Amino acid sequence: MSRRQHRAFRIFSPMVVAVGAVVALVVATGGAAAAAVPQGPPALSGGVDGQVYATLVVGNTVYVGGSFAHAQTRAGASVKRTDLAAFNVSTGALVATWSANTNGTVRSLASDGSFLYVGGTFGTVGGLAQADLARVSLTTGAVDAGFRPRLNGGVLALQVGGGAVYAGGDFSFAGGVSQHFLAKFNAATGAKSTAYTAATNGQVNALALSPDGTRLAVGGNFTTLSGTARLGMGLVDPGTGAVVGPAFAFSVNPMLSLSWSDDGTALFGGSGNFNNVAAHWNPTTGARSWHVTAGGDIQAIDYFDGEVYIGFHDNFQGDTHQKLVVADAQTGAVDPTFRPTFNEFFGVRSISAGPWGLVIGGQFTKLSGVWAHNWARFPA
Repeated sequence: MSRRQHRAFRIFSPMVVAVGAVVALVVATGGAAAAAVPQGPPALSGGVDGQVYATLVVGNTVYVGGSFAHAQTRAGASVKRTDLAAFNVSTGALVATWSANTNGTVRSLASDGSFLYVGGTFGTVGGLAQADLARVSLTTGAVDAGFRPRLNGGVLALQVGGGAVYAGGDFSFAGGVSQHFLAKFNAATGAKSTAYTAATNGQVNALALSPDGTRLAVGGNFTTLSGTARLGMGLVDPGTGAVVGPAFAFSVNPMLSLSWSDDGTALFGGSGNFNNVAAHWNPTTGARSWHVTAGGDIQAIDYFDGEVYIGFHDNFQGDTHQKLVVADAQTGAVDPTFRPTFNEFFGVRSISAGPWGLVIGGQFTKLSGVWAHNWARFPA
């Protein structure tokens, strides 16, 4: 199972505090990025009738989580699906045999290739009482009643690796004991790891496990991480939760999104609360090499094949229809030829880039003038 199939912080259409100072210059746009990027309008024709916060591609299926009541088609058909649905990534068709409805918003998704882990602010999944974090079948959506983690708040970020599930959010208890905003669970049973003592002093918004599994990147609304001063962003040992990496230059509070390069030599992150910066950091030294500024929170970021896809709300360089850009991973140069347009304010909240192309989710009903209800796929 590839690393990017484990990502959370997507419907097809036809064709997710004080701010630190930023002193580096904004990278100028222009100059085509190194690798090919999607062009033209998105492909395929599925949708949902509410905002999408999380997307995940596993095999030929894209799982979509958010706050919605129905799956839709461009032809007008509507099928009951509450906050969670599955679509064929090749055709955009709803997977009719898969159902795992929740009674509250889904904010994060992850997979180990055998199960789908679902995080959010809900109390039931598939009619079974299970709050905020659940494990369901990839093929049917059936809830695994043997996976029973206990939390007292929402799960906003998930990662899976090494037989464990890492959860970040706005909780203060996990497994019945005090555990602030960050916890580790057994991937099969949901039992809380007692050896993992990571914690923050504020909400966790994003998690990203390094490709070799030795570092867990944590982003959120915090100033301390496992007792060490870290402004919105830091690295911890996946086994113990102890801080293992440097302080990151010009990181801010809050950080909203994180993504690693495939070789683990670069960490990309996005910030919010009027900072609105997407940036490249060296995870060994903490140095920042480039950054790109948008007009709204950097709600989603994902690396693939030498490119960094950046999703946000509001605007880019004053253009309120721009909510998604792609930058060269080495230089930060923004490709001027990839500028899809969006018709809603909150734009892109989730990105899943991979061999299948580019899957995005968020708030929109038209993408580059084409019907696309809150998620879409650009072909590879």
